[in-house]
Amino acid sequence: MARYHVVIDGIEVDVLGNGWAAEVKMGSHFYDGIGQALAYRRILGIEEVWLIHVVDGDPSQHLNKLPLLIAGLGIMAAIVHRGGVEFI
Repeated sequence: MARYHVVIDGIEVDVLGNGWAAEVKMGSHFYDGIGQALAYRRILGIEEVWLIHVVDGDPSQHLNKLPLLIAGLGIMAAIVHRGGVEFI
């Protein structure tokens, strides 16, 4: 069962499951949440880390630029928008 807003060693995790965590951003810039997600992975040692952006408007910046920023970090991402969900 997932837990919400869990604090581990001073780091607030938005959603924490069994062996995974998710940083969730709503209406944010494409670059928001990367540092938090990276802290889950590198400092807390969580293997499966998701960065989820919920976008109400045009998702093109998120879809085009977010993959460039998270490449090689071991962070997976999903962009939720009116047209559906895109996994990065």
